[in-house]
Amino acid sequence: GSPQVNRNTAVATGQIVGTSTLNFNTNTLPGNGAYNVGFLCTLAGNTTRHWVTPITVSGFVAPATFNWSFGAVPGAPVATAVGGDGVITGSITALTAIPAVTGYTVTATRTGGTADPSSPRTIAVPAAGPYSLTAINGATYSVAITATNSVGTGAPTTVANVTANFAVVSPAPVVNAPNGPSPINFTVTTSTGVPPVGVTLVNHIATFTPVGAAAPLAGSPFTIAGAPTPIVLTGAAGSSYTYTVVGTYSDGRTSVVASGTVAFTSAQLIIQDIQVVRPAGALVLTQRCGVFGSAAVYTDSTFGTLPALTATADADTPGGVPVGTGAPTQGVGGIADPLFPQYPYPVDANGVGIATYPTNCAIDLGTGALITSGPRAGQYFKATGRIAQITVVNTRDADSGWTLNGRMSTFTSTTDGTDTFSGNLLGWDPEVTWDSGANLDGYDMTVAPGGVRQPQATASTTGLGDAGNSTNTALASSLAQSPVNLSLGQAVMDARLRLLIPVTADAGIYRGTLTFTTV
Repeated sequence: GSPQVNRNTAVATGQIVGTSTLNFNTNTLPGNGAYNVGFLCTLAGNTTRHWVTPITVSGFVAPATFNWSFGAVPGAPVATAVGGDGVITGSITALTAIPAVTGYTVTATRTGGTADPSSPRTIAVPAAGPYSLTAINGATYSVAITATNSVGTGAPTTVANVTANFAVVSPAPVVNAPNGPSPINFTVTTSTGVPPVGVTLVNHIATFTPVGAAAPLAGSPFTIAGAPTPIVLTGAAGSSYTYTVVGTYSDGRTSVVASGTVAFTSAQLIIQDIQVVRPAGALVLTQRCGVFGSAAVYTDSTFGTLPALTATADADTPGGVPVGTGAPTQGVGGIADPLFPQYPYPVDANGVGIATYPTNCAIDLGTGALITSGPRAGQYFKATGRIAQITVVNTRDADSGWTLNGRMSTFTSTTDGTDTFSGNLLGWDPEVTWDSGANLDGYDMTVAPGGVRQPQATASTTGLGDAGNSTNTALASSLAQSPVNLSLGQAVMDARLRLLIPVTADAGIYRGTLTFTTV
């Protein structure tokens, strides 16, 4: 409404006197949401805001018809959830809110594994701290933790894939597996762990696999009912088997696993020295033009609901890399890259990965559509698309991690070079399509997608157009990231693009460059 000028502070109390009552018929609100009510004071050109009272508006019908309550609903609490033996336990960190939090709720909803007829399971937690929720062993849950105050209940903190399991009994079975000529007597004497009261050892399960073979030995796994009960193994001299032995108990628990190798020896020995060169590795970034991975459903108030997008027929998928299509070009309109037959790991004459692999793939986002509803109505045209699929291969000696960044240049008109708009108006929704799984010894590459990046104002330092985005190492600001000691292997990334085109820009074709870097 109209400002109130020349109001003074009372001499005794320091309060502002002579002000009129705040009237929401005059000082209208736009709709439901959380607001702060207070004073904005100006003296001699200096302005200070004093926001002292939070309120929450609901049931909004018109500027004079709505409900309101003091304060705001709490945010999502910081909380943990882990599976135990018949329970899910965790801890909730105290959350500050106005009004104060009156309690927390923990809800576990089964998502897989053993059936749970009582799902979802819910408990009320009066105050922050540890909690314990009964669960079914073998069932996997999604656990949601919310905070409540007198205004309402806030958004949940969700912990996915929490599985309740029987605790294993330690230590492992005692195994006697001497190497020697065929046959070999393999025996298990006992499982020396102490199970819970009323739980008894049932048997031992032994699995044998020839070294170098994918399938277990015929007849494996073997059940060893008593102790000691030998298994007679026969094999050719020089052959060997890996084995695992686990004790099973009457309530479904298992023991810690015993493992090892048993070898058949012979009287004669032949030794052959073998030498091989492991090439020097590199961090290699590649892209395939015209090839796009999937994109999940996306919804916000500016772009509405964008449907899920399927991958192109020749996109990279877990377990294999297609070849022969989608060769990137060297420069705009240039020739197809001659190293593409080596995709995604081009190497030089010595077999060393070529870290510099310049490519240029063009993406046409089509014609923008005017936004006619929501907070950006009439201000922008909108356009969406996907980046050409990107692959990162890391074979360096140092497992030092890496971050994949993208920086968007200014968009410039192809007809008038003075007509531009900021690269900060481009946003994305990253997706890690797949990464290398665990190898034979258990090393497992881990790659996480970066955060959703919303279009930003031209002057923003957090948008995709900011220069610092080329070298940042923050997961929230990157396309993807792999941490130290978990970054070796191959990963494929995709991202949906969302672009705002200001109505203040003249009509025509605009072009810009999205440059990807790995650091």
